[in-house]
Amino acid sequence: MKKEIVYVYKGDDGSYSCCINRYAKLPYGAIGEGNTFKEAITEYKTVARTMKDRHIEDNQASTRVSFIFLYHIPSFLRYYLKKAIEAICKMI
Repeated sequence: MKKEIVYVYKGDDGSYSCCINRYAKLPYGAIGEGNTFKEAITEYKTVARTMKDRHIEDNQASTRVSFIFLYHIPSFLRYYLKKAIEAICKMI
């Protein structure tokens, strides 16, 4: 079974999004978005399953794959740094 890395990003608006590692060897792609980390992952899994099913319907071979979800650290740091700076500016 193939294992592919999916990064979970924290948006400037506080939302979450998932996308697969750009070096993935899958013949299809998927994205997921949500208001929480869990929502984004759940949507990603649903979309990836749908894309895999469509790929099979097109009579193309399918690969078993499992996803490893990782935080995209720079996006989380940027989000929380921005929040900290805003809080400090309010205190001044």
